[in-house]
Amino acid sequence: MKENTALDNRKIFEAFVDYLFESGLSQKTVKKHIENIDFFINEFLSDVMALSVSDGIRVVPEFLGGFYITHCMWASKTGMNDNITVIKKFYKYLEQEWGGLSTNAYEVMLHEIKEGKDQWHDRLWRYDHLDEEDSDDWSNEPMLLDEETYDEAELKELYKAIHDFCVMKPWKQLSNFDIFAIDFVEYDETYYGIVLGGGGENFGLSLLEGKSGLKTLINILNDNYELGYEGMRLMDGYTLLLDPRTTLSPEDRSLIDQSGIVFDQARSPMLRTHECGMLSYLPETYEISDMTEIFEAVNETLRHMIGIGDLDQHYNNKEIYVRRIFDNGEIEEGFESGLDHYNKVEGQGINVLYSQLDLKRLGKSLTRSKEIWEIDAFHMAEPVDNGSGQIYYPLVVAIMDHHSGELLNHIIETPLFLIDIQDYFIEFLKEYGIIPESIMVRESVYTRHLIPVFDWLDITIAVVDKYEAMAEFKEAIVSFESGNKE
Repeated sequence: MKENTALDNRKIFEAFVDYLFESGLSQKTVKKHIENIDFFINEFLSDVMALSVSDGIRVVPEFLGGFYITHCMWASKTGMNDNITVIKKFYKYLEQEWGGLSTNAYEVMLHEIKEGKDQWHDRLWRYDHLDEEDSDDWSNEPMLLDEETYDEAELKELYKAIHDFCVMKPWKQLSNFDIFAIDFVEYDETYYGIVLGGGGENFGLSLLEGKSGLKTLINILNDNYELGYEGMRLMDGYTLLLDPRTTLSPEDRSLIDQSGIVFDQARSPMLRTHECGMLSYLPETYEISDMTEIFEAVNETLRHMIGIGDLDQHYNNKEIYVRRIFDNGEIEEGFESGLDHYNKVEGQGINVLYSQLDLKRLGKSLTRSKEIWEIDAFHMAEPVDNGSGQIYYPLVVAIMDHHSGELLNHIIETPLFLIDIQDYFIEFLKEYGIIPESIMVRESVYTRHLIPVFDWLDITIAVVDKYEAMAEFKEAIVSFESGNKE
């Protein structure tokens, strides 16, 4: 029976491969899709689960949120997104060309992926940081790159795109406030960016991922953080800084040399990946090809923006330039309302650890008050090493009474498994015994996971750019940290 299932799966897999080659996608994208769907069908479904591809649609969450994370040494956030993309394509193809799926199975799978994606990303991050080697001097002695770990051809493509950016000198025509967006529809990923250097210094590029990234970017530009460094700790995405080669780290110089691309000695690239709450790091090998795609799209976007000329009228109307890239290679681009992007409800599609009924019951068991609270989650200024190679900025989660300024509760932790902030808040409510009338919150990658909880507890949500009572506490925390360091 298992052999028959495997043979049937192989037959459908081969037909899907033919479909991909005829789809008009680039050869590189097709190759990536084939490798990923081959592993899902012929390894996971056939060998591990002994399931047909039709029945396998039920275990897609088990694969993405479990097997892929724990059994694939090459697992990464980008890789998971690539798997999501091709699995969606495969089951859409199966539904249209072969049939055999149970009623609404495809729609159920799409819903499960949408609901589970953020949680799987967090689980992957946590799993990756379980067994890192000790590093006693991580901050002062960076390791040189192992030249064999990077594909020189891929590095050359990436640094060629960066070189094109440098030659374009977009900072001469664009300001730090001219926000643009790159929307990869196929991957369900959007990057919001600005060109650095309009003021004549700090040349480069900043790209932050998702709607939370847009909010972080705008808050940084408008100086809406109580702590000057705060927004930098909430970044998910990439930065490119152009500095004199003599000031670059050995790793950066090694990457440039491996690429074979020659840069101006006065403006050589320093490329970093950012994850919320973590020390920024050099691009991983698996990120290179995806970063190339992103930077090439950025260059095309900037060329179009520069070609338009007078952008002031659009940005005065709070519009941003959006380049939307579809999986068939089609492009849509133009100005869209920045407010529509900024005001998109961040609580949609977020998993909740508790049922709506349980939260309603909890709300009835607590004393309702007229209190207004402020809740924030922010990182400390200095990174720490937990002794197992995990380098992070400690996360502070605090709850304050808006009127009295009283600190009701706070914790200092490693960066939380994002959804765990719900547990922290619920346990505090049970202990405190009171539920507020309203909560003031600045949306971030952390606090957005509380929004559906507030909603189900019938707590009014006031989204703010800056806090009032919280500011003094945050300054005190940083002062305490600085005193300990001295």
